[in-house]
Parts: sequence; C-alpha cells; structure tokens
Amino acid sequence: VPPTPQPKASDSTQPKDTEDIDATVEARLEKQLAEIVNTATPVPPTPQPKASDSTQPKDTIKINTSDEEEGNDQDNIESSQAGNFTLQCVPSTNDTINTWVKAKGPIGGLGYNVRYRHDNPDIMYFTDAWSGIQKSTDGGLNWIQSNGEGEGNIDFRDGPSLDNIPVYALRIDPNDEDIVWIGLQDNGGLYKSYDGGQSWESKRNGLDSNKIIPQQKLLNADEDEEEDVPELQLTVRMIEVEPGNSDVVYVMGDVDTQVDGFQFNRTRGFVFKSTDGGEQFELVGDFANLTRWLFFTNSNDNEELLVTTGLFDREPDTAAEKEYGELSDDAIPSGLGVGVFKSNDGGKNWHESNQGINPKRSMHFGGADQSPFDEKLIIIASGNDVD
Repeated sequence: VPPTPQPKASDSTQPKDTEDIDATVEARLEKQLAEIVNTATPVPPTPQPKASDSTQPKDTIKINTSDEEEGNDQDNIESSQAGNFTLQCVPSTNDTINTWVKAKGPIGGLGYNVRYRHDNPDIMYFTDAWSGIQKSTDGGLNWIQSNGEGEGNIDFRDGPSLDNIPVYALRIDPNDEDIVWIGLQDNGGLYKSYDGGQSWESKRNGLDSNKIIPQQKLLNADEDEEEDVPELQLTVRMIEVEPGNSDVVYVMGDVDTQVDGFQFNRTRGFVFKSTDGGEQFELVGDFANLTRWLFFTNSNDNEELLVTTGLFDREPDTAAEKEYGELSDDAIPSGLGVGVFKSNDGGKNWHESNQGINPKRSMHFGGADQSPFDEKLIIIASGNDVD
C-alpha cells in the first residue's frame, strides 16, 4: 500500500480538513492491509542458527531469500485496487519458445507425426494420410516426398482415385536413426526403411485384423454358414522400438468392428510385437478400445510396458466384451472407455493400471507423453466427443 502523503510543517496553505481526510484514508488502507495479512497464508520464517548454538548441523538447508529474488517475485505480483494479490506471468523476451517461425509446410492435408533425428535435428519427417512421407533436410524450411522409387517404393494406395498413400504413424529407430518405420491406415500395414526413407520394404507378416476380431463372432454367423465376410480395416497408430534392441518392435492401433456407436465407429485396439526386426509379428494384446501410446517405464527391464487406450473420434467395443452373439443392429452405448494397461512381461499379460483415475469420467486417453528426465513420470490427457 503506497504511503499517504503528509503535509510539510512549513506548508501553511494546507487546509485543515485535508489532514482529517488523509488520516481517514490512511486508517482505511491500514485496515485493508491488515485484512490481507490476516487472510494470507503465512510464510514460515527461515530458521537462522544461533551464534552460540554449537549443535546446529552443518548441512542445514537454508531458503534463499536474497534481495534480488525478492525483487523478482515482486515483479510478478500485481496489486489490484480491491487489495487482492494477483499472480502474473511475465514472459521473458529471451525465451525461444515464445518465438515461432513459419516453415514452408509440406503438401498434403492430414498430418499426424513430425519426427526429427536426434543426431541431426535438421533432418525431419512429416506423415500425411494422403501424400505419404515428406522429408526435410533443412529444419523444415523445404520438403520433398520420400515415398521411395521403383521396387523400393511404398506401393500401397487407396482413396477414390487410388492414389492416396495413407501414412499415419512414423518412428525413427532410437538405436539406428537410419532406420525409419511407418504405419498406414486401411490395411496398408507397415513399411521399414534402412536408408533414411529413400527406399522402403513392406513388413506386415502377422498383422492380421481377424486375429483381433474373428469374423464369425463379428457377424454372429455359424461356422457352417457361408457368407461374404467384409475385410476388416486395420490402422497403425503408433510404432515403438525397444531401446537398445532394434529387433523388438511394438505396433499399436485399431480395427474397425463395422458396428456403429453413438457418433463414430466402434473399434478394438491391439499390440503386435516382433522380435526379429519386423519379419514376423504376433498379437500380444487385444483391447476393447483402440491403442496408441506405448511407453517403456523401466530402463533396467524393457519388458515393463504401459499402453493407453482411446481417442476422441472413435468409440470402444466394450459391450462386445460381454457377448458377441447379443450385439444389436441398433447403436450401442460405447461407455467411458477402459483406460490404461500395464505389462511386466513384454506384452504376454496385461492388467488395468487405472488407480487414481475417476471411472465416472472419460477414460479415452488419446494424448500422452513421457518425461525425458524421469521414465516413471507420464502425463495422459482424456476426452471423447461422445462422453
């Protein structure tokens, strides 16, 4: 509270009633300040060692309350007219995060992953569900398509004119950054490059959508009945390579059940695993909701895994968990999702890991990240258009 100006003793022109007004204002301000102090959470004083106290331990931690730090704190606090303190963030002009430079974005229209090499961040990859892979060698200022040529190209196509290259996911091998993995939508499968995206090889052996949803269960058909079974669409949403071992590769995503939910298709999620660098994959996880993010949570044991399920524009297959044969032709409520799962044996067995998550709120965790400084620190974001 600023001090109240006091009249000078030699100022004979100061009216007498002004002194009364000043005293009243000063009393009111002092009362407001006292109320603020009484309602504020007191900061405990820093204990100082007594000069005569020889028992004071040498490693006592002292809180730094230098004049410089106190001044910085005051710069971030603004006092309003009502007397309440408001914390105010003051951005630093030297913070590079506050400055963005517009790059020449790659052509296309439905991008999902932006990846860069850690040994050379100027080399970047961008995935696009229509134009395939875009690559930059100058930090994103210029881009060229990197879908391979001749026998080493990405040969899967779809769309109305059969020229879409629906690349959804991309992962640079952390053990060998010349190796790049991509995953496609609509049964496009997986591709692997050994030369930084110049040429590609298909790696889809074992990626069978019918292992996740047996067709006879989905259509509620008897084994003796011969019906035209539609092809189920498998979409790869994320790829992870085991740190220190490029032979172990995990693939996450979803399979469309072809059953409508409230607003979106109902999907099931999966985790496929390869132990030979992608020559063969086997299903190690089948979930009632699509899977996307997988994390290695123990650097001493790479078989400890965490996987999240759900996304904002797909619905889970939770009702089908109970009984495939009782599925209705009508829209079925999809529910709040199934949350997070953990495995301690490289995906052979999974158990729910939802302690602390409110089961009455959305459990569609389509967003997640892991701290680069603490493998146990993971943040997940939930939400679905239906719930």
